[in-house]
Amino acid sequence: MSIYSGPKLLEKDFIGYYQDLKDKLATESKVLTEREDLLETRFGHFCTTIVKDSFSRFPVLSFFVDSEGKSFFGISSSNPLETSSAIYRFTDLTLLEKSKSIYKELFPESLSQKVQRVILQYPLKLNFIAICGNERLIRREKLKDTMSGTNYMTLSERINDSLYKRFLEAFRKWINFPKGSILVFPYQDKVKYALGIPNFDYRIDSSIIIEFSRLFRKTVIDKVPFLKQTSVTPDMNLNTTVATVFESNLLHAEKIINKLDDFYSLYYDTINKAVLSVQSSVNENIDNFK
Repeated sequence: MSIYSGPKLLEKDFIGYYQDLKDKLATESKVLTEREDLLETRFGHFCTTIVKDSFSRFPVLSFFVDSEGKSFFGISSSNPLETSSAIYRFTDLTLLEKSKSIYKELFPESLSQKVQRVILQYPLKLNFIAICGNERLIRREKLKDTMSGTNYMTLSERINDSLYKRFLEAFRKWINFPKGSILVFPYQDKVKYALGIPNFDYRIDSSIIIEFSRLFRKTVIDKVPFLKQTSVTPDMNLNTTVATVFESNLLHAEKIINKLDDFYSLYYDTINKAVLSVQSSVNENIDNFK
């Protein structure tokens, strides 16, 4: 029996993909059994096929098979290699074309894909947006989530169509506005919002903007509980300066993504007024100190 969890709009396709692939996936267990003497038996392992966009502009699609031939696959913001230990890598091409074909159906705007084949050591510690596969295996993993207080497998139960569409539209993209831009960067069950330096019509050192932005962030966080303070990380691959970075849980992301223009306008106007206020105050009163 198979089971699906995730946005409704993907359910039919995911079930179809799994029905088409489950027998082939089951044969992948031989990759584990052939290496069982080399694997530490106290840990569980998954034979894993990972498909990602070559430029990381779309989510990651991964297929997992245990030593008993039970399998599931899912979409995630992050790569499983970022959250679990890879014991072995191998170049078996069994699922290469089929997995890439599914990826291109899910993310047709992806121009180039990279496929990785690895044995991953349990636990996965990976938050899934949508999952489908062997019912017994998925229910077992969800039960572990419940007992440990994590949401690696259960997050998908709370992803509706609207959230998934917005998540995909903004996934790791710079959203541009006349006054500036925001990078929306989902990872695991979180989303970062990196605010670019404002497009002021006057010159000012970016370090000054960043100082004002710290106060802006603190004030916003005090008023909006689901927004948190965070920082830039290497996986964001930034090639430009950002003024400040916020973070929210993925489940709250629509509240910000749906109003990114208004949010950046608030930021722009606040920083602009702060800069002009300092300049005006100094200009009006500096003669007292000459």
